[in-house]
Amino acid sequence: MIGENITRVREVLGIKQDELAKKLKTSQQMVSKLEKKEKISDDYLSKIATALGVSPETIKQFNEESLVTSFNQQGGVVNGININPIEAVIKIYEEKLQAKDKKIQQLENRLARVNKK
Repeated sequence: MIGENITRVREVLGIKQDELAKKLKTSQQMVSKLEKKEKISDDYLSKIATALGVSPETIKQFNEESLVTSFNQQGGVVNGININPIEAVIKIYEEKLQAKDKKIQQLENRLARVNKK
């Protein structure tokens, strides 16, 4: 069932339903319903995969056996999902820093324009 795979991938990545809902611009309740579905259109699955930072194939092919094997190998890859939580945390903070730097640059540009007047 594709919904169960979405749940498992989301949980492996440490993403909560409400966080995924924000990325999909929907509600946590809708994500909960999605995770119970047997089938999801390829277009919507692609949007979910993008929000999770994985490929649609990763979600489609996800299974418990590869997860267990990967954990046993420590730091392995589960159908394209890197399970190293430190790397996931670093990625999140790098994205947040880039967004912050962009915002600072926008504010500095606005301040420069105001000071020229």
